[in-house]
Amino acid sequence: MIKNYLKIAFANIYKSKVYSIISISSLAIGIAVCILLLLYVADELSYDRYNEKADNIYRLCNKEDPFQAPQIAKFLTDKLPQIKESARILIRGDMVVQYKKLKFNEPLAVFVDADLLQMFSFKFKFGNAKTALNDPETIVISEKAAQKYFGNENPMGKLLILNNEYKGTITGVFENMPHNSHFRYDFLISLAGANNLFGEEDMNDWGWQNFLVYFEMQDQFSKPETEAKISELIKDTRGDEALPFFALQNLKDIHLYSSHM
Repeated sequence: MIKNYLKIAFANIYKSKVYSIISISSLAIGIAVCILLLLYVADELSYDRYNEKADNIYRLCNKEDPFQAPQIAKFLTDKLPQIKESARILIRGDMVVQYKKLKFNEPLAVFVDADLLQMFSFKFKFGNAKTALNDPETIVISEKAAQKYFGNENPMGKLLILNNEYKGTITGVFENMPHNSHFRYDFLISLAGANNLFGEEDMNDWGWQNFLVYFEMQDQFSKPETEAKISELIKDTRGDEALPFFALQNLKDIHLYSSHM
């Protein structure tokens, strides 16, 4: 039965070659486009979901941007039991990184709190994520950066010079961050001892808003109530009722829902 159907199908194709080629080509192109669209959508929806704590990680934002003052993370963590941990990323722009005679301009170098390594799912090849950035003047780097500066040499314990003013001893090497992360860095420099790095006055300056702030929240917390409390605390502390409303943006929403920032 099936054999007869196949014979009839091939006979019809042979009789109407042009029509058959157009129909089959159109079907093939349609299927290919659908597959590509599905792969694209799946990739877009996968951003940051590899993080084990993704459901509980939130970024602090205001209406226009996600950048905050340096002291706001600790201030809110101390005040609100809904917050388990906090971590900051300080973006300083391109940095010149030097090892011996090698020197490169690196756009993916940032200062971070040690707790960032616990909050996000970094996979370490060398070093211990729990302690790698606990001390001042320490730095962890990606596999890509390790290969770039050290080749097959073990980078642990090596000293990097950053912008001719900061020093960092390498205490860890992590696997290259996946492409479906809303941030991808190659150099994570410890913010331990930040008062010595940038000065105590700057680290307590509400006007220095260059920090990305992430919170690991308790399970089943009330997001609207917490956002209202955060806004209230900050406005009361700064004595400025004109400050914008502060919001918590879940990690899984950052990639797709940040274009307005």
